[in-house]
Amino acid sequence: MLKETRSYRPFKSSEEYLYAMKEDLAEWLNMLYPELDINVENFMDRLDTGIALCKVCALALASSAYI
Repeated sequence: MLKETRSYRPFKSSEEYLYAMKEDLAEWLNMLYPELDINVENFMDRLDTGIALCKVCALALASSAYI
């Protein structure tokens, strides 16, 4: 499910780039797992336990069985 296309935009600093990446990844993870309730502010805290990463890996592994 593609929500919207985004144009390329240059970033003035690595901090701006990191913020944009966290924002995009949080949006993607919320589409896959709404129960994570992840956003830019709590991004690192939610990933700290490894639960989100394990869920993504399990989904990828399950999906690869159908390919």
